[in-house]
Amino acid sequence: MRKQVGGASRTPDRQRKISCEKPVRVGSLRALEVVAVRGADVLGVRHLLEGGVCWVGPAQSSIANIPMADYGGARMVAEVVDGQCKLHVPPRARARTHGKDGLGRLLMGPIDVDIDEGDRAVVVLGSIQIRARVVNIETAGKVEPYRRRDALKWLVATAAIYFAILGVCAMVAPDKPQKLESGALQRAVSATLDRAAEKARQRASTTQ
Repeated sequence: MRKQVGGASRTPDRQRKISCEKPVRVGSLRALEVVAVRGADVLGVRHLLEGGVCWVGPAQSSIANIPMADYGGARMVAEVVDGQCKLHVPPRARARTHGKDGLGRLLMGPIDVDIDEGDRAVVVLGSIQIRARVVNIETAGKVEPYRRRDALKWLVATAAIYFAILGVCAMVAPDKPQKLESGALQRAVSATLDRAAEKARQRASTTQ
């Protein structure tokens, strides 16, 4: 299932796997940070979790809506898939990387670059730079597994339905029967016996 923070989309290539979503501590997640800048101006920022992607060019949710005719049109420039953080360098675009070992490289697209924690990479698209690195995203609290959250939602929904049914039953239930007056039952029995005796006398007189 796709997840992302601040806009995104998706692609694959699996070589080296980096857990970009594994919490490093309670209340923290790893994410691929993508920043588009023009000089000192920040055009957009994305923090990609598992399944998240980032586009550049005239595309929906693009991090930098710039002409991309010289680079093959609108392009996905970054993604996180199966825990692997990747930067995609468009055709004819220049890029440079700085590893955590301090060594730098100059690259020319099209090429895919794996981003590990401590690495930094920059794609140059004319006056626009797309910078990428792995960062830790602070969360409000411990991230609960989806199964636990789903189970809690089902319990709350079931309880709400149960109480709703009880309320409907209370509304349609008949009113409480009124209590009989003292001696009412005895009078009813006596009246019934009197009527039965009267009918017996009438049958007896008719027979005679």
